[in-house]
Amino acid sequence: MKLSLFVSSILVLFALGTVDGQLHGFGPIQSISFLTSDCEECGMTLLGQVNVKVCGREEGAPCCAVVNIAANDVTRFQRGNMDTFAGSLLQECLDFNIATSDPAEFDVTVYHEGRDNVQFDWIQVKTNTAIEIKCNIGLMFNDLTIYKPIDCSTKGF
Repeated sequence: MKLSLFVSSILVLFALGTVDGQLHGFGPIQSISFLTSDCEECGMTLLGQVNVKVCGREEGAPCCAVVNIAANDVTRFQRGNMDTFAGSLLQECLDFNIATSDPAEFDVTVYHEGRDNVQFDWIQVKTNTAIEIKCNIGLMFNDLTIYKPIDCSTKGF
């Protein structure tokens, strides 16, 4: 019974992003990238972590999340560097279908927690349909910071 309910739930979630078996909207997430700002104290240390939530489906549908996207890798989020996360590093966001094709309905939230700082110029989500959604940030994250960029643009759509 539990397995049948689980399979049914998966099929319903998949169906939310398909019509006639075809994916619509921006498509499944392939990678998430950040550009760390090139300024004093803009890079991050092991004293913090960055989490990401992506939404972009019809109202009421679930979002996906990546907890500690850098996985405590000290080479990530260094001053002036771009970091791209793909594959298993995307956790439940890997292949998450962004069913909307309206940038106004796309929603990303960046969370920072910890005792260090980090500042990002932007976050970019790429899908396997060659769509790029880039959102400007330009904010210093410290302690517990939650930020929803509103300045997003698309490329390839």
